[in-house]
Amino acid sequence: MKSNLIILMTLLGLPFFASTGFAEPTIKYNAQGMMTWTKFQTFENVLSTTPYTKTEVDLPVLELSIEYYLDPHSEIEIEVEFEHGGTGSTLEYDPFEEFGEFETEQEAGGEVVLSEFYYRKKLNGLRWLKIGKLPLPVSLGNFQESFFNYNSVYGSSGEQYMLPTDWHEIGVEYHQLFGSYGFKLLIVNGLNSEFFRKYNWIGGGYQKRFETINSDDLAGVMTLEYGDLLTGNGIALALYSGDTRGNRYKQNKLSESAHVQLVSLLASWTFGHVGLRAQSITGTLTNSDKVSLANSSLASSVNPGAFASLGHKAFLNSIELSYNTLQDDEQTLQTFVAFDQVDTMAEVEGAILKDDRYNRLISSFGMRWRWDEIMFLKLQQSKFSNALDGVPDTQSTTLAFGFDLAGLNL
Repeated sequence: MKSNLIILMTLLGLPFFASTGFAEPTIKYNAQGMMTWTKFQTFENVLSTTPYTKTEVDLPVLELSIEYYLDPHSEIEIEVEFEHGGTGSTLEYDPFEEFGEFETEQEAGGEVVLSEFYYRKKLNGLRWLKIGKLPLPVSLGNFQESFFNYNSVYGSSGEQYMLPTDWHEIGVEYHQLFGSYGFKLLIVNGLNSEFFRKYNWIGGGYQKRFETINSDDLAGVMTLEYGDLLTGNGIALALYSGDTRGNRYKQNKLSESAHVQLVSLLASWTFGHVGLRAQSITGTLTNSDKVSLANSSLASSVNPGAFASLGHKAFLNSIELSYNTLQDDEQTLQTFVAFDQVDTMAEVEGAILKDDRYNRLISSFGMRWRWDEIMFLKLQQSKFSNALDGVPDTQSTTLAFGFDLAGLNL
């Protein structure tokens, strides 16, 4: 299996070097993947208060990445994701179809995403420049992408209810180190507020439904980091700011700004056998009531229906504590407890009514067993609660089996 992955990733990059004058660059490979079994409770619809039980199996993601070191100061990185092993679809906007219509195009053969594709250049001193499709360092889930960076099955149980998952955007990043401190400044394309929804706030605004990306509105990201969150010993302050109105297809439905601002405080540290991961993210959407009204009148194919109402302010607080019960040269066994609270309607504007169903608390515990350099098994039990009276708690159990080839230094 390992040799097949290496062959595939090499073939992805050979045409590039065949057309350039670079001589035998250094090439590094990596891959990680996971399969899951989940038994969980859910509801028939948003009005239901009687949960029922379902069981699912999934191949959430297989990631293949290649790093081409063109010389000691520059590299190209490519990362491709195969998600869920199923079919995908894209939306298209046709401005000449009646009054402008959204159309869905089905794509067979599985969903494949080019999640990262950038050029990185080392400048004078401890400074770097990246250009391309980049991860946004605004949450732990985006900082720590390896399955070995966290003990839970996914990087965060709460991020999916507030932010885009696996959030990458096209733009430019400047990175500089000052001793133990690091500074990053990014200018990237912004979100599209037509796809903001009550159940995941700005999460749907990540522009991956269409074949092209609207970039009339850009966004800025700034981070100040101490230590290194990527390796598990660091803290960071991150700011995100950008309007989203200009990236709408139906711009005539909204005349006010729809500015998004995020402030994140992130931490990950190891104290002997004890590990800590924590984050606090607060967000603001200006004119959220106007955005809700504009979205409620969209075409039926993209109309949010009952989920049009949006919060003006949202927040996410999460903490994970772990204990390494077994550590030697061959394997590690870590147990953990985690708590996530996310409220996407913490404050509302205008005629929007606060909905306590979207003030969620997720409590989890579990373990991660890593029995060699690349293979792992994760088990997680979670309880989901919300602040709406009369809605019972639900449970889920997830078993994950996967690998990460980073430990082999290919």
